Amino acid sequence: RPQFALGYGILLILILARTFDAYANQFTSVIGGYDRPELVFRTNVVFVVINTLLNFVLICAFGWYGAAVATAFSALVELVLAYYYVTTAIGYPEIPYRQILYQFVAAAGMAVVLYTLTQHITVNNYSVVATVFIGAAVYLILLLIISKPVRQKFRMLAPAWIPE
Repeated sequence: RPQFALGYGILLILILARTFDAYANQFTSVIGGYDRPELVFRTNVVFVVINTLLNFVLICAFGWYGAAVATAFSALVELVLAYYYVTTAIGYPEIPYRQILYQFVAAAGMAVVLYTLTQHITVNNYSVVATVFIGAAVYLILLLIISKPVRQKFRMLAPAWIPE
């Protein structure tokens, strides 16, 4: 519907921002584990200052999109800074490129299924909720199929009544 058109692009930018933030949180947890709270504090302060300044500038220029871009860029800076602090504290961590690729593949598969599905349904509150659950299920199933570490962790955490 037309009222969702504005939110769609903004949501995509905010998903990117959340992705950056999720990885930055992993790095700041490592920094905190090395008893360096001042570095975590600096990282958070840089994020807040950049996000606040960019929001003032970009909201005036671009409205809601400006706010989303400000948040995404601030989260990217937070990620880069946290990564820098981790590498100076413990060296370069091993990045699980293959697992990240699996997540992108599962997300692409989910996107294809959801795009196909949304071409054939009428949008209402119930179909939106159902689509979210279907998307999550498709992503999880695809990730379980293609990623052995995810399958192993799922097996450890799953209730006993779920078959192997």
